[in-house]
Amino acid sequence: MEVWRDIALVISVLGVFVFGFFLMARLDKFLEENRKAIEALGNDANVKQKGVLTILELVCEMFARGIKFLPIDLYESDATQFRVMEDGLLPPLNSIPGLGANAADTVVKARQEERFCSIDDLHSRGKVATAIIDKMRNMGILEGMPESSQISLFDL
Repeated sequence: MEVWRDIALVISVLGVFVFGFFLMARLDKFLEENRKAIEALGNDANVKQKGVLTILELVCEMFARGIKFLPIDLYESDATQFRVMEDGLLPPLNSIPGLGANAADTVVKARQEERFCSIDDLHSRGKVATAIIDKMRNMGILEGMPESSQISLFDL
C-alpha cells in the first residue's frame, strides 16, 4: 500500500489539470500513440505538451506494472486528491475537464449534506455548470441518476 501512496503523491504533484480523466482511462495503445506524437515534435513541443509527455510516460509505466485507474465516482472521489483504493487509484473530481478545485469542493460539501436525488439537484446544490454535467454524463459518472426529481404523471 505504501507504493500506491507514493504514486498517488507523484501524480498529484504533477498536477491534475494536465492529467484529465480521458488520459487516465485510455488503453496503452492510446498512451503510446500520443507519447510518440509528442516526441516527434522534438524541440517544437511546447511546455504543456512536454508536461503531458512526462505524465504519459508515467501512466504507461503504471499500466505496465498493473496499476489501474478507476472511473471517477460522484460519491467516492475526493475533490482534489487521488484516493488509493483496493482495486486501483480513484481520480479526484477536479480531473473532470473544466471542473476546478473550488467547484469540486462545492460538490463534495453538497454530497456530504445528502445524496443527490437527480441531475437537476447536482446542478443546483452542487453548482455544476451544464457543460460539466454533459461531460460527466459522457464519462458515465451520472449513469442511473434521474434527470429530475419531479414525478411525471406518465410514471404513475
